[in-house]
Amino acid sequence: MPIYVDRELPKVPRNPGRLSFRENYATARNYLRPALRQAPAVKPVSVAFFGGKLELFRLKFFQMVFAMLVAGGKVGDFRHWEEIRGWAANLRPTLLK
Repeated sequence: MPIYVDRELPKVPRNPGRLSFRENYATARNYLRPALRQAPAVKPVSVAFFGGKLELFRLKFFQMVFAMLVAGGKVGDFRHWEEIRGWAANLRPTLLK
């Protein structure tokens, strides 16, 4: 399945041969595997990863600690709406088949 990744998301690993815990946690495989297991009959035609929005005041304390320390989250809105719309528009022909 095609995977689209927001142009500003990827970060070069410190050691490509051996990912750190944080780098391994942030892989597409780590995010996709649980979702695909939960719905084995679903066959995605495409998957995309985009930047999101993090507002710490909306999180519980332990969620905030996890977001900041483990996931390395940064507060702010990092969504690129034009990229999201472009990816979605390119899906249309595939979905109409």
